[in-house]
Amino acid sequence: MRYFILRNYLVILILFLFHRRTRKIIKMRNIYAFFTVILFATNSTGNQEVEGWTQSCNKCTCMWMNGRKAANCSNLHLHEIPSNLSTEIEEIDLSGNSFHDLGIISFLRNGYINIKVLRCQNCRLAEIDDIALEGLFVLKKLDLSKNNIQRIPRYTFDLTLSLVSLNFSFNKIHSLEITTFSGLRYLEEILLNDNKISFVDGVIFEKLPSLQHINLANNELKQVVADFMENSPKLNRLDLQGNPWICDCRYEGVQKRFLRKKLFTVTPICAEPSSLKGKSWSEVDSYPCDPSISKPPTITSIEIASMNLTLTCKATGIPPPEVYWITDGKTIGRDFENRAPKYITSEATKGNYTWNNLTIINVDDGDQREYKCIAQNSGQSNEHNVTLIVTKKLQL
Repeated sequence: MRYFILRNYLVILILFLFHRRTRKIIKMRNIYAFFTVILFATNSTGNQEVEGWTQSCNKCTCMWMNGRKAANCSNLHLHEIPSNLSTEIEEIDLSGNSFHDLGIISFLRNGYINIKVLRCQNCRLAEIDDIALEGLFVLKKLDLSKNNIQRIPRYTFDLTLSLVSLNFSFNKIHSLEITTFSGLRYLEEILLNDNKISFVDGVIFEKLPSLQHINLANNELKQVVADFMENSPKLNRLDLQGNPWICDCRYEGVQKRFLRKKLFTVTPICAEPSSLKGKSWSEVDSYPCDPSISKPPTITSIEIASMNLTLTCKATGIPPPEVYWITDGKTIGRDFENRAPKYITSEATKGNYTWNNLTIINVDDGDQREYKCIAQNSGQSNEHNVTLIVTKKLQL
């Protein structure tokens, strides 16, 4: 028994020394940690054989749980990972303590290499060192929910390739690195609900062939940029409710594919545009597109030296927008008298575009002002301004 445990520690130490990232860290951080592994192995294994794993429990309570040797260390006012637990422990609950961060080789240093389930809920965690989980080669379930974590380091899961379930719900995560979950081929569940995530790149869930459940509910997501199903063939549940979704023609295809695959337990609700606010994705029949004005440019100044001037407003949108001109707060063609027309408007539609051409008759000094091109549909409205400058040549 003593030989077996010592052999395990030596294997871990060799892996640690030759891991591509820890070679650099050896020169910088707590070199004594490497020797702690050997000292712990030689000094404690004999005692564990005599006392049994339930006796080496520090302040924690050790018991069988779900067929595993478990240590309940929750709510003990701990500020660091407890030492002197049995290295046979397979499940540990550290919830309700105050750690602030999971530091370097916290578990490896104590020889906790057999942990399969790690819970650390509500521990005020703000940071995770990218090698905090080194040595947890058989870890299957990690629960770091209800903390203050803002980011997941890129290399966090490099050597925890047996993970089946990850829970980072109720944290303060803003974004996810593309390669964060790469290589976790056994991962079945990712819980990222109730964070502050505003964007998820579709490739972040690539090469996760076992993934069945993604929970991104109650974040700050506005648009779906990729069909997660393309990279996760076993996906059967997707939680996206509670996000401020934009429901327009740019995302119609992806949203409809999700609905057809029946991945939702709760259907997401639209937040934009205003005409669809409060409607679920399944209730949307037509996805509008905000009007886009291609002519005139965003801000235009025109010098005029001829008697008549025509301004063109060209826009597109779904449904096709109403296009009109405004000056001095009045809509041209509706709010001006036409007995001696100063303005002539002509409208036309071709393909996806709608035009409204404004002709100003007998341009004079009084026409020097700002004209607004407005495009409006059931989605939103858009406007571009044209500033007319009358040259001296014309005034003469």
